[in-house]
Amino acid sequence: MKKIVYIGFIVVVLMTLVLGGCRNAASISRPRTNAKPYAVVTDDLRRTITLYQKPKRVVVLTASLLTFCDVFQAPVVGRTTIRSTQVKVPRAYQQAVELGPVYQISMEKVISLQPDLIILGSRTQKKLIRPYEEKGIPVIALQGKTFQDEKNALQVLGMVFGQSQQATQICKQLDDDVAKIRMKIPKKKKKIAILHVTPSAVTVELSQSIAGNMAELLYAENVAVQHEKKRGDVEKVPYSLEVLLEEDPDVILFTPMGSPEKIEKRLQQELKGKAAWNHLRAVQRNKVYVLPEQYFLVSPGLAYGKAMAYMASLIYGVKEDEFYQ
Repeated sequence: MKKIVYIGFIVVVLMTLVLGGCRNAASISRPRTNAKPYAVVTDDLRRTITLYQKPKRVVVLTASLLTFCDVFQAPVVGRTTIRSTQVKVPRAYQQAVELGPVYQISMEKVISLQPDLIILGSRTQKKLIRPYEEKGIPVIALQGKTFQDEKNALQVLGMVFGQSQQATQICKQLDDDVAKIRMKIPKKKKKIAILHVTPSAVTVELSQSIAGNMAELLYAENVAVQHEKKRGDVEKVPYSLEVLLEEDPDVILFTPMGSPEKIEKRLQQELKGKAAWNHLRAVQRNKVYVLPEQYFLVSPGLAYGKAMAYMASLIYGVKEDEFYQ
C-alpha cells in the first residue's frame, strides 16, 4: 500500500513540473486575452512581433547588433561568440554567456538562459526562428548590413527597450554624418572591387554587404554590380580573376574573415601567387587595402560616419579629417 502511495506521489510531482514548464513557455507567447501589448514591431523579414512586457533577459545571436543593444542598455544575458581580435564586445556584455559562433549557436545553451527575447540575423540565422518560437520565445530578426538596415535596427530596438525618441535622434545624427561626407566626395568616380576573403574562398561583395553598400553611398563604381542584377538580393558572388582583369578597378578592398595566416595562404593561392595579379592597375599603383574588421566584418554601428570617412580616404585619396571640416 505504501509503495502504491509513494509511486502516485512521484507521478503527481512529475506532472506538476511538466505542466508548470508548459505554462511558463506559453505565457511568453500567449498571454491573457485582456493583456495590453507593451510593443509591436516589424522586423526585417516583415514579421510582426508583439511583446507584452519589456524584455528582461535578452539573447543576441549576431555581433553586429550588440552595439545597438548597448546604446539602449538592453539586459543581454547571452551573446554570440566573437573570434575576431579586432571586433570589440561592449563592456556591458563581456560577461554575458557565450553561445557559440554565429553559424554554430548552441540552442541548448540559449534555452538554459530562459530568455524572454532573442535577437538574431534575418539572413544568416533565419532557420533558427521557428525552433525558438516553438519554445514560446519571441524572436526579432534584423539584418544590420546596409545603412538603411542599421537605422531600421535602431528604430526597432528603440521601441523594444522603450527609447524610441533616442533612436530617432541617433538616426538623424547618422544621416547628418553621412550627408557631410557625401558632399565632399570628389566628382570623378573611382572604379573599385571589394573582395571578401576567408580561409576557404574568395568572393566579390555587392551593394547588400556592409562594405558594398557603403561604397555605393560614396558614389564608387563597384565592378561587380552587373552580377547583382543577374542574381538578385545577394551579398556576394563568386570571384573571377579574369573578370577582375577585364574591369581593372582603380582600388581593391579586402574584407577578411579568419586567421591572418590562413587568409594570407588563400590570397597566395587565388591572387598574389598568379602573374596576372600584378597586371592590375590597383596593384601597380599600391591601391590595395585591407578593411578593418570592426567596421566591415560586423556593422560599424554608431561609428558609421567614421568608417565611411575611412573608406572614402582609401578610395579617393583624401585624408579622413578633411571630411569633418
